[in-house]
Amino acid sequence: MHFAVIGAGAVGGYYGGRLASHGNEVHFLYRSEYDYVKKNGVEVRSCHGDFKFRPLAYKSVFEMPRVDVVIVALKSFHTKYLTELLPPIINSETLILDIQNGLGNEDFIAEHFGGDRIIAGSAFICSERIAPGVISHTAEGTLKIGWYKPEGKDNSILEKVASIFKNCGVNALVNPRGIEIKWAKLIWNVAFNGLSVYYGGITTADILADSEKTKFAERLMSEVIESAESDGVKLDSQLIEKNFSVTRSMNAYRTSMTVDFLKGRELEISAMLAEPFRRGTSAGKNLPNMRELIRGVRARVEERNLKLKGEE
Repeated sequence: MHFAVIGAGAVGGYYGGRLASHGNEVHFLYRSEYDYVKKNGVEVRSCHGDFKFRPLAYKSVFEMPRVDVVIVALKSFHTKYLTELLPPIINSETLILDIQNGLGNEDFIAEHFGGDRIIAGSAFICSERIAPGVISHTAEGTLKIGWYKPEGKDNSILEKVASIFKNCGVNALVNPRGIEIKWAKLIWNVAFNGLSVYYGGITTADILADSEKTKFAERLMSEVIESAESDGVKLDSQLIEKNFSVTRSMNAYRTSMTVDFLKGRELEISAMLAEPFRRGTSAGKNLPNMRELIRGVRARVEERNLKLKGEE
């Protein structure tokens, strides 16, 4: 299979880099880093073993070939640009592997390109782009994939894609129901991405070190599990402790939302926080902790005079 990566940052760059460094043909779309990576390549400092690779780098999708699988790793507020970015590199058989955070991204892609081709994925990874062409990967790295529309689908295709990642050192797991994968990731994202900004840009260790913050996180996780029922998803409450356990192993990790917040960038509030809350409350769920979280996150953003983009 030939791959393309749209969103070659800390997440897309890592997974695409794993594929490329093991001999797979992977085409990367870059923006500001294009000149640097074209000249110097990409360095991944990984807890699973450092590696370097020279990507097939492009400034424009119109220079890229059509591929078998497109990995979409954009920030969720950039999903709208896929209407321009995808057509030049896909054909009628191309799979779109969406590993963006939150809910609603696959719905948008399906509206414009059809749902049968979409693989919904979640990246369970601690990674950050710390310099041009340098990705720091400090923990985890599991990739979970499933069909956006699982009814009548051939799961062997998922297994084939997962097998390619596994052969490149990625712990790739298959759950045919992609919506379950997306909601399960939100248990962590709502609690830790959300609270890291709610409290002004702190690390996961700061949350775990304070009993009140930890209790708040636990209540948020419980509400995500409750809200998931609005999409017909039944999540095991034991996932709460599993998420806490994994987070303890991350040490003082700066969540992606914290990094964006501290650097004055847009935040993925809509897809990661507001949409799961909207789906839950629309189904009649009472979610006071999620409501307070969203209020507080928006307040922190306004205090720093950042624009609440991506909130349409």
